[in-house]
Amino acid sequence: MNGKQLLSVPEALFHPLYDHDTKSIEVQDFQIWRFPDEAVPFPYEILYGNGVEGYQPWSSPEIPIKDMLKEWKKSEQSIRLLFAGRYAKEALEPMKQAMSWLLSSLFWLNGIPVNLKDLQREAGGFAVKPVNALERLQFILSSPSHFSSFIQLSELMQELEKQFYKTMALRNIRS
Repeated sequence: MNGKQLLSVPEALFHPLYDHDTKSIEVQDFQIWRFPDEAVPFPYEILYGNGVEGYQPWSSPEIPIKDMLKEWKKSEQSIRLLFAGRYAKEALEPMKQAMSWLLSSLFWLNGIPVNLKDLQREAGGFAVKPVNALERLQFILSSPSHFSSFIQLSELMQELEKQFYKTMALRNIRS
């Protein structure tokens, strides 16, 4: 089924940081990899959670994660400047978006869709993750408009990038 559809946000994506309102998604846009826009974080998981066919980036995460890391590098400086200018409120939305990239990359690198509801259980069992990832993620998610959360996010993205390229290299050696 193609065209715009109103889809409910699955319970797996419920988190106080992200709204749970029904999302209008252009289904055909997500049949292949397409970078998600800021209005709808986790669109692939929303389709999946509603039983709508769509691309599943967790099945083949190399290009999606590279794109998210590239987008983070573009956004990092502007977020840093917002915090430097003491515009914490204005930094909230870009931080939420960057967090969605981090979470997506982390879950997809481990071969599963994002699950915020069971974050502790899911992320705790990941084979590939930064050191103390769960504690650091919980800290950022609980106070995303703090500069210290931005610093943690930045460090997590750097560590995840290293682990991503290491994982991709190991997969290429094995295949």
